[in-house]
Amino acid sequence: MAAVTIGAEPRLYQAARTVGSPTIPANAILWRYTAAWPAAWQPEAVKNGWRLDASRKVASDVTMAVFNPGSGDRLYQTAIEVGTRKVITRYTDDGMTWKDWVVDANPKKASGNVAMAVFNGRLYQAITQFNALTPSVGKVWTRSCDGTTWSPWELAGTSAKIGLTLKAATVNNQTRLYLVVNS
Repeated sequence: MAAVTIGAEPRLYQAARTVGSPTIPANAILWRYTAAWPAAWQPEAVKNGWRLDASRKVASDVTMAVFNPGSGDRLYQTAIEVGTRKVITRYTDDGMTWKDWVVDANPKKASGNVAMAVFNGRLYQAITQFNALTPSVGKVWTRSCDGTTWSPWELAGTSAKIGLTLKAATVNNQTRLYLVVNS
């Protein structure tokens, strides 16, 4: 989930990957928002406020983060695409209209979920690289964005079982970006 204020209206967003049914394709993205709390999900397309995006098939959960690159808050979504196992990312700056998915040019295939966090004015992503010989363990790679340009992927110097988290936290008056891996 992600809480964001775009314009004057605070909203809580939720996204999920579909499992499939006779009327909803598998590995599509569902998303919804509420403008009130407790949640009063906005009625839309599918059911209980869920909106369906079947433009890309995803092999992972959808990760969301709120990032302000200097021009106002944006809500980012990222996931791993089925087949290519590439990272795909998109954002909305009005809370309703999404920019096109950007497919990462990185030749490395990803496993698990994409971790995402904001730190020191940049949006960071981390992935576990898919390894066909040991599919549950891979090298960890990170990159960051200023809102326009993504940095190249950098090896984090560790390996992880599928499952990692990026988190900005303040400890003893020092804010740092932490990468937590499942090993």
